[in-house]
Amino acid sequence: KVGQLISIMANFLPDAFREELQRLQDQVPPRPYRDIEARLREELGGRAPTEVFAEFSAEPVASASIGQVHRARLKTGEDVAVKVQYPDIEEIVRTDLKALKRIFGILRWFMPAYGFDTIYAEIREMVLAELDYRQEATVLERIAGNFAARVGDPAHQPPASVRFPRVLAEYSTARVLTTEWMEGVKVADLDRLVATGVDRRSTARVCVEAYCQQIFIDGLYHADPHPGNLLVQPPAAPGGAPTVVFLDFGATATVSETMRHGMISFLQGAMTRDTTRIVSAMKEMG
Repeated sequence: KVGQLISIMANFLPDAFREELQRLQDQVPPRPYRDIEARLREELGGRAPTEVFAEFSAEPVASASIGQVHRARLKTGEDVAVKVQYPDIEEIVRTDLKALKRIFGILRWFMPAYGFDTIYAEIREMVLAELDYRQEATVLERIAGNFAARVGDPAHQPPASVRFPRVLAEYSTARVLTTEWMEGVKVADLDRLVATGVDRRSTARVCVEAYCQQIFIDGLYHADPHPGNLLVQPPAAPGGAPTVVFLDFGATATVSETMRHGMISFLQGAMTRDTTRIVSAMKEMG
């Protein structure tokens, strides 16, 4: 998780280092299939993956710090993504968090003003929350529902080209999450985006508008927007807007109504150079 965070900090490391760390977004060395099958049997009533699904690929399509994703096909013919937690991940997470806390404690001696205690607390909360896929499924459905509810609302019209994978609850547990399979190009793969006819400016606009709705209007947002979690689908017709697909809702966050109002007032004050409004907004946000 720390490696993923550093990989998206454009000014923190030279390009060569960041490019290597980007592998941590979805290319962590995968676990053997026998480990994944054991976890699936444990979570799906002792049944083998081939008993539950019509097809189940033994090769993962993505692997990360807590689990890996396999492509499968339901008996209805629908393609799905099955995210499976590693069998011993709970103990690994506890051990790694203890080690990280000690490392941050040492760094605090050299850089006391950097806020390592806050950083550690946020990482710990995020990682522990990701261990329960039921929580992720609930938040995914809430965020998708927020966008669906605003369709046709003239005051807060959402971006038309945003998609979220549908959760298949009957194939999901606390440690297995099955969702609709989504195709797309990684948002950072600029060459492929251009090759498929995607306009980068339009894509950026959709991303910004989607996050503005999540943060400033709904107060619940996807908090892990690294390139492995954002896919882009080309427009259905030339000149149309591309579709941005949000994946992996293990890390989300909320913004209180007071904080949202304060942030908006602060930005408005900054744009108009209204120092009185800026000070008032800062007080409102605490």
